[in-house]
Amino acid sequence: MKLDKIYVIGLIMILSLLLILCSLLALKTALYRPTVDTGVPFTDNDPLSPAPEQSLTDNTQPPEITTEQIPDYSREKDKYLFLVVGVDKASGRGDAILLVSFDVSSGKIAVMQIPRDTYIEWNDKEDKINSIVLDADVYKMRDILEVTLCVNIDYTAQIDLAALEVIVDSVGGVEINVPFDMKYSDPFQDLYIDLKAGVQVLDGKNATDFIRFRSDYAEGDLGRIDAQKQFMSSLFKKVMNEMNAMQAINLAKGVLPMLETDMTVDDAAYFAGKFFSAKNRELTMMTAPGMQLHKKNPEAWYYVLSKEGMLEAVNTYFNVYDNKIAETLFDPSLILCKEDDDDFLRIYKYYSLPPKPVEG
Repeated sequence: MKLDKIYVIGLIMILSLLLILCSLLALKTALYRPTVDTGVPFTDNDPLSPAPEQSLTDNTQPPEITTEQIPDYSREKDKYLFLVVGVDKASGRGDAILLVSFDVSSGKIAVMQIPRDTYIEWNDKEDKINSIVLDADVYKMRDILEVTLCVNIDYTAQIDLAALEVIVDSVGGVEINVPFDMKYSDPFQDLYIDLKAGVQVLDGKNATDFIRFRSDYAEGDLGRIDAQKQFMSSLFKKVMNEMNAMQAINLAKGVLPMLETDMTVDDAAYFAGKFFSAKNRELTMMTAPGMQLHKKNPEAWYYVLSKEGMLEAVNTYFNVYDNKIAETLFDPSLILCKEDDDDFLRIYKYYSLPPKPVEG
């Protein structure tokens, strides 16, 4: 009898201890908040690379910036920025480059795709922005974008197609309108794509094939970017409508080891909880304002950003500060424009190309 009584008391003590631990864990989760950089990385006057030589007539030289010209930038507490780069393992280059804003208080998410062919001067050469991951890493891309676009990126993630497959399969596939028959074969990459045109639900493997397909778009890479936006919008709706917070947290735990990221499981759990508890979740997607440019000598296609359009997009959707980003701070080293080429200048400096957001 005494043994039974001792057993019951011990069981009660163990259950009480477990209850206390669970309560402490729940309290920790409730009180947890990811840390953010409250600094202002783009007010550093040291350029990422030496400013290009200027002519006397192009009027594009970087403006002199004094301390008095820099506003007081204080961080908004509920807005976070993420850089997500999908990497093609075969080429090693950034295949999809996304700047993501998440306002945890409102549930609003904004996503800007930066075309992989975006012109940039860095590492003492003229190149495309997707080369940064190949020649350096995703964190170097973050540093360059912070100083150039005047943003403060809190978390960075490099994702490969294996992780994307897991995400798509976890929600039971994604409905996509494949615009035309997609057929491609590359034994060297072990890549075989065979998708028929039409509306259909793609599983993880076929969804990644859809994302990777590059040929036959009427508008070249911009057509492919539109296809990627269609995919992300469909995936977002599927997650929003069919996945709960616990499922999302479990998915994050499974996917995080497949990512190169500075985000922890606690961070992922926090953002998942905020996302699913938001009353009015909204997704706004856009392509970085700019235009395609075809150069013949040497032969190359570039995407040239519009300074005015990018500044408007940043201030409207990706500014985490309580003051607008000053024009004098944007792209201080002029690495987004080939300043001795009139074709580049017309797009970068003189064309008014506002962002064209699409709500999903």
